[in-house]
Amino acid sequence: MRIAAAQMRPEKGNIVENLEKHKNMIATAISYHADAIFFPELSVTGYEPSLAKDLATSENDGRFDDFQSISDKHRITIGIGVPTKSDSGIRISMIVFQPNKPRQTYSKQKLHSDEFPYFVCGHEQMILTMDNVKIAPAICYESLQIDHADYASKLGAEVYGHCDNFESVGKSAVWSNEGRLVGELDDSNEGIIIYDSTTQEVTKK
Repeated sequence: MRIAAAQMRPEKGNIVENLEKHKNMIATAISYHADAIFFPELSVTGYEPSLAKDLATSENDGRFDDFQSISDKHRITIGIGVPTKSDSGIRISMIVFQPNKPRQTYSKQKLHSDEFPYFVCGHEQMILTMDNVKIAPAICYESLQIDHADYASKLGAEVYGHCDNFESVGKSAVWSNEGRLVGELDDSNEGIIIYDSTTQEVTKK
């Protein structure tokens, strides 16, 4: 299985521009035969807590239909970062598109204290299954919490997908299950890093 992580600098609040950037990066991932690509925290809007209430939407937003079409056509799983609406408030979420499946939304369960004025927590861990491999998404701060990773492991997760609010300073990286750095991007450019879980090969673009 080939998993891609995107490192990008979203335009503040510019959903139209950011969606096009997503599509371009997905096209690159597809050209390198990626089975999945995951984008940073709030990649669609930029990490803008004060704007999140006005920009928040849902997984059924028609502006995201192209991602489902791309997923279906190219057999690729896509995860994008979006502020979403809930009955209790705004959540930091990842909307996931899988080939010929209903869209799913994972919402960050563990917020940093700075986020409490703007967001509410999600309450359920998502487990994605691809090629019989279980993947647990984690969004930024919560990936630093041992109990979150432990719970994902108890649910059978074999891959832990950490999505942070990188602005192309991120050194987005792949780590082995032994804690070894397998590969990383630089600290200044947008791009994608693709990890082949079978061969342990890393591709950077």
